[in-house]
Amino acid sequence: MTHRSVLMVDLDGTLTDPAEGIVGCFRYALERLGRSAPPAADLTWIIGPSLRRSFADVLDGAADPEKALAIYRSCYSKEGLFAAVVYDGVPEALAAL
Repeated sequence: MTHRSVLMVDLDGTLTDPAEGIVGCFRYALERLGRSAPPAADLTWIIGPSLRRSFADVLDGAADPEKALAIYRSCYSKEGLFAAVVYDGVPEALAAL
């Protein structure tokens, strides 16, 4: 009898750093809505919490968070997800597993 093992891991934040794509697309959405986007370094807090809520907080009623989220998702699905950086040592660790 052959036994198989299955390894499941989370990609974003575990194997890759998604910050560049998430923050970049967040800034893009704000700019498309005519808002000034804070510097990328000031937006690292948006990674993790609900983007809908993060847009609502940043826009503070000046624009529709749902529209911002739609712009973000369009950008992220075409560009942002490809900006993730593989953490050092991940390829070697996966090869060893």
